[in-house]
Amino acid sequence: MSIVILDDVISKEYQDYLETLLIDNPEMAWHLIKDLDHEVSSVKRTSSVGLSIQAITDGKEHGMLALIFKSLCYAMAEKLNIKVGGVLTARAFLQMPNNLSNTMSYHVDHLRPHKVLLYYVTESDGNTIILKQRYPFSYNKVSGLKTGEVVQEITPKKGRVVLFDGSHFHASSVPTTDLRCVININII
Repeated sequence: MSIVILDDVISKEYQDYLETLLIDNPEMAWHLIKDLDHEVSSVKRTSSVGLSIQAITDGKEHGMLALIFKSLCYAMAEKLNIKVGGVLTARAFLQMPNNLSNTMSYHVDHLRPHKVLLYYVTESDGNTIILKQRYPFSYNKVSGLKTGEVVQEITPKKGRVVLFDGSHFHASSVPTTDLRCVININII
């Protein structure tokens, strides 16, 4: 499995712009997600509460943020020396720190073949964990996998990008000290 991690894939000015745009902008319309984990359980969880912004859904663009995220996608693709055939989804997630340190359920973002581009807007202790297990070969669900063989654990660092095959199950960890903000772009 090939996982590519590059730091400072965009300029410091662009990094600061994205952080200001998403974190310090009072006009940014974040949407509350009561359970980022999408866990089906009778146990009420509070560790997975977070915020989300959907900029592109199934190729459909939603406003100016779609253009910004798409531009980011092409800038990252150029540095990674990959071709983008299309953007399936582009979204941002914001998790608040809490002392309930845990890992969310492992999932895949799409059923169709895709690559995942993660861009870390902030530094955080909420690591991303990528498993060896893939969909549909090792599990019959797209989310809810609780364990697996860890291939890579990535610490969020402002300006860092991660590229990996989207068929691999992955999850975020809940941050304990800082906001965790990531832009997740799924490409074909």
